[in-house]
Amino acid sequence: MLHFLARYLPRFRALATSTLLIPMICRAQSEVEPNDSFATATPITVTANGTTVVSATIRTTIDRDYFTFQVPLNLPSRTLWVGIIPQNTHLDSILSVYDKAGVLVGKADNTLENGVEVLLLTGLAPGQTYYVRCASLSAYNSEWLNYYLVIANDWDDQISEARNLGSLQAPNPPSLEASSTLLSPTDVNMYAFTASTGQICSISLICDGTLDGNIRVFDRYGNLVAQNDEGHAPGQSLVRVGDSFLRFLVPGTDTYYVGVSQSGNKLYDPINGSNDATTGTQGTYRLLISAGYAGYIDSRYADIVRAPDNAPIDPSKMTWLVVHGWNSSRDSDNISELTKALVQVRPNDQILTLDWHLLADTGILDPHSAAAAILPVASWAASTLRGYGFAATNLNIVGHSFG
Repeated sequence: MLHFLARYLPRFRALATSTLLIPMICRAQSEVEPNDSFATATPITVTANGTTVVSATIRTTIDRDYFTFQVPLNLPSRTLWVGIIPQNTHLDSILSVYDKAGVLVGKADNTLENGVEVLLLTGLAPGQTYYVRCASLSAYNSEWLNYYLVIANDWDDQISEARNLGSLQAPNPPSLEASSTLLSPTDVNMYAFTASTGQICSISLICDGTLDGNIRVFDRYGNLVAQNDEGHAPGQSLVRVGDSFLRFLVPGTDTYYVGVSQSGNKLYDPINGSNDATTGTQGTYRLLISAGYAGYIDSRYADIVRAPDNAPIDPSKMTWLVVHGWNSSRDSDNISELTKALVQVRPNDQILTLDWHLLADTGILDPHSAAAAILPVASWAASTLRGYGFAATNLNIVGHSFG
């Protein structure tokens, strides 16, 4: 949900004098002055699916804008997001929501950067009246401060609202990644990517321990292409509760959509965002979409250090990366001797070792589990080295066996 704000904030600000906002995603309305009290609150229409956007202005530092709405009778989740998106950099906004008796039910101040405020309202009573109060803490008495009030059931739970992560169509494309949070059991995050006919795509969902996640893949028409809950990704020595993994053959060159939800919310509609489950888990996650037979590992299963003294890694130096093999580690005699030899004969170069023994040590009777971890380890290593700033021109790899 939160990445919707980042995605549309520049576009909203560019439309500072217009109420023509993102057709088919937002329903634009306007503030009616005076609306500085509960009695004079501007009525706005909120629908069960879709996004309502109200164009409004705070005219002085003592101006307070009030709005009133009724919770839709057919609201499936009894949950709404309410947000303020400033058009002026000077708007230090504050957002409050009250029930029909004037009792405060939620308040947001400094929740996001650039003056953006967002508030999750849960347990709403269908058909009941609520009030929204928008104010500014800014000290710009002579400047009118424009903003948008946004109310939605979910801002990115539909194919039309998906965040585009990029393409897997280039030769040897890097993995596409996203990190976000499901802030309620009804929350769904939708992502888009492009792929080509016949490609193998692997999708990993890594959850924070509180979220029990689920992934579903759709075509542009909302047809289910693949789904998984609690799948075992290559490279994971144990199935972590909450994680999911799937691999599918791309049926045709096109854009595909990945929906991330909690495990109990598997029947939501990817076209209109309806039919959410109302109970379940929530939490943060990382999504990884890769071309080929990639899986996912992290620094719990592998690491890269500099020999011989674990000094800071320098991406500008000529570098040798030593990788051990099956049933081995960086401390095995042959790998240790090889590393020492490189340090001696290449004193001006940097010698690194990659250790993945937690995955490689599978015993003499089970080479297949170690082999299944090779591509995930390679993907992790490439991402880690890119993170340090390495270029291929100064990197040499020395591997033994599966290494």
